[in-house]
Amino acid sequence: MRKTMADWSPEALATPDTSLLEEIFDLEDDGDREVLKELYEQLLEDGPERMANMFEAMEGGELEEVDRIAHRLKSSFGNLGFSTASELCGAIMAAAREGDAPQTRELVESFGAGGEALIQGIAKFAQRL
Repeated sequence: MRKTMADWSPEALATPDTSLLEEIFDLEDDGDREVLKELYEQLLEDGPERMANMFEAMEGGELEEVDRIAHRLKSSFGNLGFSTASELCGAIMAAAREGDAPQTRELVESFGAGGEALIQGIAKFAQRL
């Protein structure tokens, strides 16, 4: 069952799930926080470009490329606690793999609508570390 676009609100995309991070990292440990900061900085550096590439691939009807980029973003967002964004990337991957261009486009557009909030959410969370 696919989620509706309402489930992919900018607010939901921009909110980290710290319970996942707490399973992997000790957020009270300076060393762990430093590692996380570096990972977030890398995501902030690479994420917007990858997202733009996914939008371009969708515009070109390149579903395989959309799938490939969404897979990389899914892992990045999921590993750093942004599980809603990771789930949306998973839904994009599934639709692209099914060859469902209209559904893929709808999901990519939903991602685009929340993309700026997501990047801001990542930056805001990284600053709190």
